[in-house]
Amino acid sequence: QLSKLKGDFTFDLDKGLSGNNISLQAFGKPVTAQIVAEGQPGQMQTRINASGQVALKTLTDWLQVKQALPASGEIPYQLQLSLGSRDNRLTVDSSLKGLSIDLPAPFAKAAQDTRDSRFSMTLQGNERRFDARYGDSTRFAYAAPGGKLDQGRGELLLGAGEPQLPGGKGLRVRGRLDTLDLDAWQQQAQRLAGDDPGGSARQTLQSVDLSIGQIQAFGTQLNQAVVRLARVASAWDLRLDSREVIGNARIPDAKAQPMVVKLQSLRLPPADPAQAQDDNAPDPLASFDPRKVPALDLSIDKLYRGDDLFGSVALKLRPTPRGVSFNGVDLLIKGLHIDGNGAWEGLPGSTASWYKGRLDGKN
Repeated sequence: QLSKLKGDFTFDLDKGLSGNNISLQAFGKPVTAQIVAEGQPGQMQTRINASGQVALKTLTDWLQVKQALPASGEIPYQLQLSLGSRDNRLTVDSSLKGLSIDLPAPFAKAAQDTRDSRFSMTLQGNERRFDARYGDSTRFAYAAPGGKLDQGRGELLLGAGEPQLPGGKGLRVRGRLDTLDLDAWQQQAQRLAGDDPGGSARQTLQSVDLSIGQIQAFGTQLNQAVVRLARVASAWDLRLDSREVIGNARIPDAKAQPMVVKLQSLRLPPADPAQAQDDNAPDPLASFDPRKVPALDLSIDKLYRGDDLFGSVALKLRPTPRGVSFNGVDLLIKGLHIDGNGAWEGLPGSTASWYKGRLDGKN
């Protein structure tokens, strides 16, 4: 991908290669460069500095990247390549002006904006080291055996600080975010990874430890949340601590197995006495498809409505060809005990439900 190279070059057996007034074409774009000989007798060392611009699609085609990326446009760069007996390293700095990044906040970037970033990698040794920085929000450190990138170890750090290489194989994520829109990230993962957005993550991701000021998820808001995710055999273990939800979940890889959710407390928003119930109001669940409900074992030790303790909940949901069944229902709501089984079936807009069980309570 290099052409039209010209300049003034000098080679010294002790110091290395040097050159001035160098110009060339790389990936069809003009590049200016300088070569500096920095060696000494017996230790040749050369540093190449180059500046140019490359289209992201041209670069990914050359690298044979098949994975869809949430970015498009041009990348300006300042490249530094060190070659010799002392150091072999590639470093690329870029403002990313001209590159548009289609990710949820705080990682999204318009093409006209700048986000000073850096990528560097070592080019020798039994283990290659990779470091990256995206603006002030994200840093990444990774090390892997030469030619075996998937067998490495690394850390992605969100927010302030410096990433630390873990001792064991795999990737961990930690740090702090002001906000996280989970629905937006799920939509992005679906677009990029298709029907199995967690497939590649199962191969490398080992743990997540994030403090998040505010999470938007499933139409609700969680505040001052700490999210911990750990990889176990054929599943993910999730721990969530927030003002509204405290509990654990185990999410299996196999879609046929139930997700197990055990909440110590769930705090729903308080009722608004100013909003009188309208019996003729539209059904908020009219467009919901019960056939899309996953298998779930749910237990809630303490269910609140605002500061008002309602009771406890336990049930098992299982998908059926026509909807979802409710098994092992065990509800204690304001002294009313409800147990039994039921189902919710049908197409959106024409669903029906049934329940068979027992209700008892105290006066």
